[in-house]
Amino acid sequence: MTMMQGRYSVLAYWGPRREEPGVLAVRLMRTLHALATIHPDLATWFMYPKPELNLRAAPFDHEDLARIIAAGVVRADNGDPTPVFGYTTWANNEIVATPRWVGLTFRVGSDARIRAFVNTIDMLTAPLSTANESLITVPVLRQVVLALASIWDITWCSVAPWLITDHRPIKRPKHPWFAQAWIAFLSARFAPLVMPPRSIISERSPNGDLLMIATQDRFDLDNPEHMAAALEIEDALTPVNALPWPQPG
Repeated sequence: MTMMQGRYSVLAYWGPRREEPGVLAVRLMRTLHALATIHPDLATWFMYPKPELNLRAAPFDHEDLARIIAAGVVRADNGDPTPVFGYTTWANNEIVATPRWVGLTFRVGSDARIRAFVNTIDMLTAPLSTANESLITVPVLRQVVLALASIWDITWCSVAPWLITDHRPIKRPKHPWFAQAWIAFLSARFAPLVMPPRSIISERSPNGDLLMIATQDRFDLDNPEHMAAALEIEDALTPVNALPWPQPG
């Protein structure tokens, strides 16, 4: 793998949902607390746009966190705040890049009704190495996905090598698309539309959420069986991808 292909991404999405910084701060606080219980590399976070503020697992100052989120309001070309497009906030587990670096990007609080992934959380790892291989596993990343699903009431989540899109055998449409994945989550609102392939691992939660896993091994872009299973997951999501956008929040 190249350095970029060695990175792994967790991308969570939900549709238009207007939320104010105070509400988002509660969700964000719960997220960082939850991640801290999953893996040691996810226990300490530095928030942006205030990089000097070191936010650890506990305790958090809710008002300060709300101010950080509010400072990240999306702005128009003339500088005016446009909260309809939400807020962007970043968190890194380390100030400088190391083999254990993990970055979080929160684009949240938007109720813009456009053909785009308007609300997302993106977790990106450093390139795979012996230093972070304990993080990039199904048991760990499955917990990350389920935590995001519970805290943010997401529609869909995908775990995959960061550049899996460069390995797709066919072109995808330009509008948003729930694509191939190592691990894919789909909320109970849409899960009834999907019949999981028999070749992959699947589970349904008591409330109807669906989790599909291409392989219990670490996903490898150069492994044809892994790629085939990821594409089967995407094929299973075809009925959801056929729905009109934007998806409900």
